[in-house]
Amino acid sequence: MYKYTMSMSVRTLFPVVMGLCLSQTAFGGTWRLAPSLTVTETYTDNVNLDTAERQGDFVTQVSPTLLLTGEGARLNTTLSYTPNYFYFPGAEDDKDEFRHRLEGNLSSELVRDLFFVDAAARISQQFLDRRAAIASVEANRTENRSTVQAYQINPYVQHRFGGFATARLGGTVSHVRSDADETTVGGVFLSNSTRYGADFSLASGTDFSRLGWVYSADYSFEERQTTSDFKTYGTRLSLSYRFSRMFTLLGSAGYTKREANSIFADFDGFVWDAGFRLIPGPRTSLSFRYGNQYDGDTFAVDAFYRISAQTQISLSYDDRIQTFQSLVLGDALIDEFTGELIPGQLFVSDNLVRTKTWRLTLTGTRGRTTFSVGGFYRDFESEVSELDEKRWVGSLSLTRRLSPRLSVSTSGTYNLSNFEDTAVDDKFWTASANMSYRLSESLTSSLSYTHSDREGSRFPLFNRASNFISLSIRASL
Repeated sequence: MYKYTMSMSVRTLFPVVMGLCLSQTAFGGTWRLAPSLTVTETYTDNVNLDTAERQGDFVTQVSPTLLLTGEGARLNTTLSYTPNYFYFPGAEDDKDEFRHRLEGNLSSELVRDLFFVDAAARISQQFLDRRAAIASVEANRTENRSTVQAYQINPYVQHRFGGFATARLGGTVSHVRSDADETTVGGVFLSNSTRYGADFSLASGTDFSRLGWVYSADYSFEERQTTSDFKTYGTRLSLSYRFSRMFTLLGSAGYTKREANSIFADFDGFVWDAGFRLIPGPRTSLSFRYGNQYDGDTFAVDAFYRISAQTQISLSYDDRIQTFQSLVLGDALIDEFTGELIPGQLFVSDNLVRTKTWRLTLTGTRGRTTFSVGGFYRDFESEVSELDEKRWVGSLSLTRRLSPRLSVSTSGTYNLSNFEDTAVDDKFWTASANMSYRLSESLTSSLSYTHSDREGSRFPLFNRASNFISLSIRASL
């Protein structure tokens, strides 16, 4: 019932690892290998999220991690891989599960000042449907969880024409797949996609002191397994003129064509925007753009203010048309506070989606205390109306180092989702507390408690509280 197949992940991961190892031979540099092992024992009173009857269980999690980093003049790479093993003694069948996690990035300069290759690989656990069973921790079982794999390689050539301009010509191949072979609410098939892209740009050099310009052209073709292919063509001229150190005028104009056999995303026409960037001092920056990027008015905002040397606040808004592939390969699954992957942030589907996102964050450090407060609003508009959603999220985290060995932390998140096809609100909130103690240079223990709850008249099987108490020890090998 809860089996996870990872044969494709292992086959795809092997050449990635081999490529990184071969890069070590070719480029040298400083390489570090940092293996570790974490063993966690968790008690939960709701181990099977899908079932109507609550069931408690002691869950054992064994997580060996391999962290490989390489730094050199012409190569930088990071690879972190964890094959998480879970054992559920109370389960009637399928007591064992493997859930793989991978984050790999590589940037290289194969021919000095000319030919470059960037690559990325990611394996994460994502919930299939935001309206089905979800949780904020991993020590549970559900058919609503899937392993998502994403791989991308980006070779490009770059050449400087003195101080006049820099030209760049590149290509991209990326692949995203899910191990789920089923449909979600609304009959959305969880399929795989492969994207091929090419891009060219010519950007102004140092000869232009006040006027900056970039001409760009790009082509993208994404094969989607069960829905229509998604093609985009575009060309654009972007200009900036710096009137003073504080104020810069921004603008762009071009042509875009999108083909997806979809009223939602099809577009063929002129695109433009205009705006400004204001930097009144070293602590403040603000940029604003307004124009027509799709079929109708659009705008973008990016503001930042440094309250003190260690505290800053930022505000942003963006409006994009994306596929699940672009969301996975972008930063949509990354927690802005911790830099870690967030489970369950998106639907795993093969549909185009227009996302309009407001994001406000406050982060800072005061002495031995680090804190973060954030909130965002995101409007999902999909090709499939059943997936349309408006989401409001607020989060808070606080970490205090009590001594060189002991630290405590607490966090909380509130999520309100409105699914527009039924006008039903889904409320999900979670709170946790953690204590970490360093036993020695290589051993660290932690004790944590997490509580979550959910309310939504559309989810009778999932409207119940869940509690998780975990004790873990991590050894650096």
